[in-house]
Amino acid sequence: VRSLPILAQLAQQAGDTWMRLSEAGGDAASPASEPAQASALRDWLSDTLTAGGVAPLPSLAGALGSETAALSRAGNVQDACGCYYWALRLSDKVGADPPALVRRLGGGLNQRGRLALVAGELRAAEASFRDAFAAFSHASDPVNAALVLVNHATVWRSRAPSKQR
Repeated sequence: VRSLPILAQLAQQAGDTWMRLSEAGGDAASPASEPAQASALRDWLSDTLTAGGVAPLPSLAGALGSETAALSRAGNVQDACGCYYWALRLSDKVGADPPALVRRLGGGLNQRGRLALVAGELRAAEASFRDAFAAFSHASDPVNAALVLVNHATVWRSRAPSKQR
């Protein structure tokens, strides 16, 4: 039980690293161009979760096992969200629910929605924005919740038929 806060902190730091990788534009075309740090982090996280008997989220398990998903910006954001999820689960086991960690998860979900929106995946974008709004609302962060609503409105504008002049 004493190790749970440490594991939660490690998961949070791993999530922060994945987010930094996504912000750096980790869109490599081949596994050979993958940064060594990303490869080492992905391998460590996969081995740690497996060795600890903890089954990763299905989406995280898919991203960890797929070279192309781990190299993409969206894959890195997905991995960050998975890490933040596990950090929250571990924090919950010790009776804590840190709002800063919930905000990090919300930020990752918002970024995932923005990437899906750019890719034209409107359903995925809408689902991510909905989850991000829930995270920010849970963390009592009305400013970021409002920003997510603006992104969510962009999904609806994209679905609306364009007016001919």
